[in-house]
Amino acid sequence: MLGWYRRLSKDYEFVLESSVSWIDLAVVHIVVRRSDKRSVETSVQL
Repeated sequence: MLGWYRRLSKDYEFVLESSVSWIDLAVVHIVVRRSDKRSVETSVQL
């Protein structure tokens, strides 16, 4: 899934901490999207 993020597909960053931060942000975005889908599914079932 991280390959879908254009900025992560190439290594543009010169500082390792910056690369790690972009990966962290992408993971947070994925988790939020997945949890949002689950909350919609559970509210529909109620």
